[in-house]
Amino acid sequence: MHVMEPQRNSDIRNAEVRYKRQVANLSTAAHIDARTRSRHRRRRLASDQVEGTHESAIPITGRSEQLLRAQQQKEAERAFTEEGLEYGPEEIGEILKAQEPEMPSFPYFLFILAVIKDLLDSLDLTGVGALITTLLSVVVGGILFLWILARFKGAAWKRSQAKKMAVRLLVVCGIEFVPFLKIIPSNTVWVCLAYSGEKRAAEGIRTALGKLHSLKRLRG
Repeated sequence: MHVMEPQRNSDIRNAEVRYKRQVANLSTAAHIDARTRSRHRRRRLASDQVEGTHESAIPITGRSEQLLRAQQQKEAERAFTEEGLEYGPEEIGEILKAQEPEMPSFPYFLFILAVIKDLLDSLDLTGVGALITTLLSVVVGGILFLWILARFKGAAWKRSQAKKMAVRLLVVCGIEFVPFLKIIPSNTVWVCLAYSGEKRAAEGIRTALGKLHSLKRLRG
């Protein structure tokens, strides 16, 4: 009995030591795991703060507005292209901000001047009234130039049409210096083309704006 008593006490102490070691190991493992989780949590917070800083540089609302503007710009360009209108982004922006264009009226005064000028040019081939036709060419050319110049001060679409008119007017002036080409009623043709170009542009813009308004109503 006395021999087994110390043995049992030794076993109890050994069991207590093993238990304490297990508890210590578990405590150490839990501590290490807690520290690891804490370290990962701090890293995630730091990463989120960095990402949040980059995102805050461009607010979500700002990005949404930019995407919406880009989409509207593409839709406007597509609508104008479908109507055969070739305008740059700045011109399209001005057209969208302005009111719907009015349909141009036929320039009867310019048309009558052009007809008279072309008739006198045909008489110039016979040597009659050479001085008169020359002076009239200068006067009519000046009036047409002022008419074009007034359109350069108008809306964006009118400025675009004025550029085309100016190029065609230069062609007409070149024809005036070729004697046998004077029989061509170039001034009359120029006035008709200028009017039809403006009318076609105004109609196309109205149709394109109508399409864009329909898209807005569908979204709304």
